[in-house]
Amino acid sequence: MRSCTTHTPLAPLLAGLVILAVAVPAGGGVLTLTPSDLGAIQNPQVSNDARFLLGFELPEGLRKGDVDLAVLEFVAAVTCPDSASTLTLDAFALISEWDGQTVEWYQGWDAPGGDFDWELHAVWSVAPSDTARIRLDVTDMISTCLSAERRSCSLIVAVARGETGEFAPLCLGDGAEEVPELTIWYTSLGLEGANRGGMGPR
Repeated sequence: MRSCTTHTPLAPLLAGLVILAVAVPAGGGVLTLTPSDLGAIQNPQVSNDARFLLGFELPEGLRKGDVDLAVLEFVAAVTCPDSASTLTLDAFALISEWDGQTVEWYQGWDAPGGDFDWELHAVWSVAPSDTARIRLDVTDMISTCLSAERRSCSLIVAVARGETGEFAPLCLGDGAEEVPELTIWYTSLGLEGANRGGMGPR
C-alpha cells in the first residue's frame, strides 16, 4: 500500500449543528444515531497527524439486548498524489472525557493526542476523493461501552501509523452539512421511550 501526501490539516472547527431528539421504537431492527459532540485535534509537531473525535449518547434500552453490528459512517475529503493509492484510517474507543469546543492535542489527556483503548480497533482503507465515504465497524467498541453501562461512547479516527495521508471530515467547519452517523443493528431490545440524541444541520 502506498502512502499519501499531506496537504491541509484537519480543521478543528465545529459549526452549524444543533441537538435533536427522535423517538426510537422497541424491538429488533436498526437504530441510527448522530453525534452529541464532534471535535478535531492536530499534532503541532507533525503536520499529517490529525485526529477526528466523535461522541454518541447511547439509549439506555440498548443494554437490554444484543448489538449485532455497529457501523460508523462519515464523508471526508481524502487526498493522495497518486489516484491509484489508498489511505488507511484507524478508529479507537476514547477512554477520557472531552469537549469538542475546547479539546486540544496536549490539554485534557494523560497521553498527548488522546487517551484511547488500543485493544478496540477498527480499520478502513479508502481511495482519494473529495467526498470519500468512510465506514468503520465499531461493534466491539459500542458493545464494550454498553457492557460498562456507559451512557455515551466516544471514538477517535486517525490516519494509520506509517502512512502520511490526509483526510478532512466534511462535517467540520463553517456551513458543514454532512453529519456522521452511527448505525446499530440490534435484537431483543427494550427501547420504549428512548430518544435518539444527536446533531443535525440547522
